[in-house]
Amino acid sequence: DACWKDLLLDAYRLSQNGDPLAHAILTFALDKFEELQAASGDKSMTELAYECGFSSQSYFSYAFKRNHGIPPREYVKKLICEYGEVKNSRL
Repeated sequence: DACWKDLLLDAYRLSQNGDPLAHAILTFALDKFEELQAASGDKSMTELAYECGFSSQSYFSYAFKRNHGIPPREYVKKLICEYGEVKNSRL
């Protein structure tokens, strides 16, 4: 699948800059979630998290909060406050 090829290529590039490969893959998956979340209007955050390779909603939430400093639902609410709307409003 093209998504996984992109993931591995980007993760490899990040790992060449000194990031551990696992961190690079996690960063890519979280970035992919943000892209899909902004573009998708009919999928829940759980569905999008699974599409990005997370095996559970709880791990996704943990990883997102650790990376962004806030839980994913708060992040989406923040986007709504800043930009007025987000296509995926299934909070």
